[in-house]
Amino acid sequence: MKKKLFIFWICLLSVLCFVSCGKPSSQTAFEKEIELIKNPPKEELKNMSPEERQIMKTLYEKMTYKVNKVEEEGDSAKINATFHVLNMPVYMGEYMQVILPMAFTNPSEEALEKASKKFFEDLSKRKDLKYIDQTVDVHMKKVDGKWVGDKNKMFMGIFSGSLGNFFKMK
Repeated sequence: MKKKLFIFWICLLSVLCFVSCGKPSSQTAFEKEIELIKNPPKEELKNMSPEERQIMKTLYEKMTYKVNKVEEEGDSAKINATFHVLNMPVYMGEYMQVILPMAFTNPSEEALEKASKKFFEDLSKRKDLKYIDQTVDVHMKKVDGKWVGDKNKMFMGIFSGSLGNFFKMK
């Protein structure tokens, strides 16, 4: 009898450990969103040129993140995470050096697009890219039973490599 009771308690403790070690559902949804941005579905990739795919690969292939804290309350959640991303503000200065002189010559939209594409293609080929670590809070809400985040804020806060800070006045 003692042996059966012992096995029962071991099984119960094992189940409790597995249940308590699970991720909050908002964190799981957040991680899926990040993976979709890093690795877009094939349907989205079909609409991109090979150069655009290479640029995206460069921007996101070395990006990593770590979830620090998840606070879920009802239908809202705040996820604090640290991201290791390309330091875009460093490269935006270089980009402006290419584009600003063109702006004074009244270039066509096609010429600006071509120059931009070339800049980012060249950037994607560099071996010495600089990365930064930044910690952000991502807010999510439950809509129709599914966790969703504001993709625009998420993109600017996380994937732009603090590009938003580049445009802030100090």
